[in-house]
Amino acid sequence: MTATATLPVPTVSPEVQAFAAATGVIDYLPAVLEMTRAIFPHAPITTRVEADMDVGDIKQIVIAVDAAHIDASALLDMQKRWTRGLFASCPAPLVHTFCKSLENIS
Repeated sequence: MTATATLPVPTVSPEVQAFAAATGVIDYLPAVLEMTRAIFPHAPITTRVEADMDVGDIKQIVIAVDAAHIDASALLDMQKRWTRGLFASCPAPLVHTFCKSLENIS
């Protein structure tokens, strides 16, 4: 059995970078992405800026993780680790700027 290589930290579009700068999280974005990659080492990850559909005109940086091939028990643990990691990577008043989305991308 061959080990799956860890994928690189996702690239960030100019739109995400500009939004991160405008909302004061540009210095925390690399740490959040590195933490996300460490927790989901083999899953494709993308980033985008998106309005929160439930709240209205509040925008967030969405970190989309392809969870199609992760089993449910591992996924639950990964979600808990991501939440703890987010608070360790970014000051609490700013964590609302980030949102993780588990998607079936593949």
